[in-house]
Amino acid sequence: METIKKLTVLGKDIDVVEVSFEPKAEFFNEYQLGDGSVIKVKSVVTSVMRVHDQFTPDGSPIYFVFTSPATRVVSSPLGRPPSAAVTGDGTLQ
Repeated sequence: METIKKLTVLGKDIDVVEVSFEPKAEFFNEYQLGDGSVIKVKSVVTSVMRVHDQFTPDGSPIYFVFTSPATRVVSSPLGRPPSAAVTGDGTLQ
């Protein structure tokens, strides 16, 4: 049985059902920045909610998809040497 929850969107409560998911593929988009850096960015899904008993005109279910960005610097001319790492016994490496 589905557990119906309330999600407030633009001040209106909407009945939703949390839908489990499993990533099938996640890809980074790569960008060249004006400062010479290259970054990779992807959107990682954190949760999916289906609107309970509501459908688009073509009959498709309606989903709210919540995401979090993941960013990685591939290269940058602005970089500096890494800071010294502290080992488990408190000494600098």
